[in-house]
Amino acid sequence: MQNELVFKLKKLFSPDNKLSSWILKLTLIRNDLFYVHRSLIDYLDCTKKAKSGEFIYYFRLAASHYREAAKYISRGKNKPEIQAFIQELSDNTINNYKLIIESCTPWKSSFVNQIVKPIRDNFFHYDIESFEEDYNQLEDFFTRIISTGNTRKETELIFADELSINLIFGNKSRQDIEKILSELSTYMSALISFVDETVGRFINNNKNKSAYIIRVKN
Repeated sequence: MQNELVFKLKKLFSPDNKLSSWILKLTLIRNDLFYVHRSLIDYLDCTKKAKSGEFIYYFRLAASHYREAAKYISRGKNKPEIQAFIQELSDNTINNYKLIIESCTPWKSSFVNQIVKPIRDNFFHYDIESFEEDYNQLEDFFTRIISTGNTRKETELIFADELSINLIFGNKSRQDIEKILSELSTYMSALISFVDETVGRFINNNKNKSAYIIRVKN
């Protein structure tokens, strides 16, 4: 059975309402994080895939999304209408909100600034100034290309993925990398849960102001 809530977007999420606009943007963040987090978990469940370049890509993508998401949510700390709404949420959801804020506060020593931001910068900024300096520090770096055929999809530039790992993590052990991934996953799960209840509460609060219908499909 499938339930659908059908509504006119601007009736429910008014562009003239600051809280409404804030929550609407949260839904975009939620979907981005949900998709990449699901992909990360899928790859972690398969040892062979977890070693692949696609896993590294999703890890960098997750870090990039979370950095922007935490920064956006943090901006709502000093907005009374947003804080008043958050206080209506369950204790568990408020704790998730606090966890997100703690991940980027105080900024200088935070997980987001110390760990996530450098990964994000490396992911989006191909011309980052520190590339040459970091690259020159790599010594005795043996790597490879794997080809199982003559097409693009049968050729893997393993050296590019391994270079990316080295530039991001340096000499960190696999255990350290897994710890970072686990911490990032915890923050992402908290953020997704926070947005899910936030959206549900907002819709429930505005059910008498918005025209929507509930459709059930078998």
